[in-house]
Amino acid sequence: MRRSCLYRLFALLAVCTLAAPSLRADVSVGDTPEYSYTDMNGEEITSEDLRGRFVFVLFWVSRDEDCITALVALWVLIEMPESGEQSGFIADLRARILVIAADGLRQDRNVRRGLQAAEFTGSVLYDREGSGAEMANTWGISSVPTLYLIAPNGSVLYRYEGTAQDIFMGMREINADSLLSDYPPLTSDERAAAESALASAESLLDAGEPEKAVSAIRGFHRHAADYFEEIGDRYRAIAEQLDPLGQAELDDVRALVKQAGYDESARRQATAALQRLARKYAGLPIGQAIEDDIHRMEHSDLLARREAGRAYEARVNRALARAEALIAAGRRIDAHRKLSFILDRFPSANSTRRAKHILDDLEADPGFIAERQARRIRLACEKLLSETENLLDAGDAAGAEAKLLEIIEQYPDSDYAATAREKLDELD
Repeated sequence: MRRSCLYRLFALLAVCTLAAPSLRADVSVGDTPEYSYTDMNGEEITSEDLRGRFVFVLFWVSRDEDCITALVALWVLIEMPESGEQSGFIADLRARILVIAADGLRQDRNVRRGLQAAEFTGSVLYDREGSGAEMANTWGISSVPTLYLIAPNGSVLYRYEGTAQDIFMGMREINADSLLSDYPPLTSDERAAAESALASAESLLDAGEPEKAVSAIRGFHRHAADYFEEIGDRYRAIAEQLDPLGQAELDDVRALVKQAGYDESARRQATAALQRLARKYAGLPIGQAIEDDIHRMEHSDLLARREAGRAYEARVNRALARAEALIAAGRRIDAHRKLSFILDRFPSANSTRRAKHILDDLEADPGFIAERQARRIRLACEKLLSETENLLDAGDAAGAEAKLLEIIEQYPDSDYAATAREKLDELD
């Protein structure tokens, strides 16, 4: 069954166009929906419970083949990153999937049968009355399947609706690296650590020990203040009391910077003082002001160029480590792209020779050669199939037939050749 699900997913790849899915209003992009639903096992799931992580919400009915296909696509992309070249990007989000069954509790048996067909083992929700349709109305759902991607702060980032093909194409456009940078997920342990840091800082402030409170709040995860309203209110109250301390120390160091002028040794000492201050106030808003001062200094003298050189090497090493991780994960094409990027953008870095050695070994790997050839065939055939559809839409059956014959002649042993033959039979 899993294999048939993957075939269905790759069939979507072969026929998809790059048209963006439509976005509709009610609960739409930018909104922060609040919800409290019960899953099939009787467990209550709320929007507050899921703060701090990415969530896919799929409105779905069990008897609709397109809904099952959409669920298969989402499930495979998130749970089986090795199944396709694009899969790992969405898998990196480590998102929770919530399926809202519009069938309702009265159709519980059908829902379970549909989930079994999709091999889905995640959470399926009903409202308290058991009416999935009422839940769909609350969100403004006019058709199924409809998919939402909700950020760790609870806001809607994407809403896709239409066919399973439309939704799948929308998911393929998601840039997980960008989302993870803008909305770093927060684990339950990190949330607990943030609340513990707040409690310690509050206790120390009550005891009249602000310096110790600064140390207690140092490891606070700032995004927790953005994701949870209560934590944010407590954090801002603490910051109002501690930021003036940091500002006074920053003013003293700024005086040292001004006094140092262009003396390299004095500026180095002033920079070290700023860095100590930044570490001390890392958990507070004033810490960002200190970081800004450091950056201004680093870009104004020789120390900045030396720091830039270290950052240059560190960036190359991070990219190289990512390439090696991709190779270990079997994503050799992505690794090849990353290594080529290193050689192109960082030709003078110390680690570039190592990147070149890894790239040479990769290009000599028979498995990579076969994978790259398969990718080239896939891209070429997808382009020809897309051109075929365009020609058919334009009424040019002869041109479409020529494109299909080109696939069969150039790639006779591929699955795309079989698809092309089927389309030729339909044309006849």
